[in-house]
Amino acid sequence: MNFRDTFVDMLNKAAISDSRSHFFDDFLTISVAVLNRDEKNYSQIVGKHTPETIAAFADMLGVLASALNDCIAQKVLVDKTLGLKFKASFTKPRYRDVLGEIFHRLELNDSADGQVFTPQGTANVIGEVTLTPEFVNEQIAKRGYVMIEERCCGSGALILGALNALLEMGINPCRFARVRASDTDQRCRKMCYLQLALYGIPAVVINQDAVTDEIWGEPLITPILKSYRQEAIA
Repeated sequence: MNFRDTFVDMLNKAAISDSRSHFFDDFLTISVAVLNRDEKNYSQIVGKHTPETIAAFADMLGVLASALNDCIAQKVLVDKTLGLKFKASFTKPRYRDVLGEIFHRLELNDSADGQVFTPQGTANVIGEVTLTPEFVNEQIAKRGYVMIEERCCGSGALILGALNALLEMGINPCRFARVRASDTDQRCRKMCYLQLALYGIPAVVINQDAVTDEIWGEPLITPILKSYRQEAIA
């Protein structure tokens, strides 16, 4: 099942009385609010839409979660004749920028200052070149985790590429990675946070100007990082 196509189809059908761009923004806001237990932003979105639309948002969040799980879950091939299951090396888990793909499929980049997100394949190569086994092992031995920082994070493709590099080394990013991501664009911040949160990555995503280093607003902290109660990385 192509969850990305399903998500786009659901959004197109639900956004009848609103622009797809605004509807997508509201989906991001209410989804982030749910994961971050933000009653204020949740109430604001609920007040703007009908119960049917809120139900559609919930269904879309479920489809997104399924899409991300489809990327990272270890798949198996089944021999129907023998009834055997075995791991298929060419279907090994990979983090993937699903929301970035959806963003482009909806053609929202045309109305978002021409934003173009890094293709996941390119991001994976950058991650492999940047994170060497020597550096990763040294950081884990020293700090207990490897720190991944990305300014102008967009929807998070480069971060996911770095996490994929850790997977290649046999390292579980949910335990041995910490992410600090930032962007000036609110939509990008929400997209990045939503994916990292649903992937179970310990991360903080903030609004920050990459040039002036100015920070504003409250940081978005993924649930797993809150549960770890690690030192603040904002």
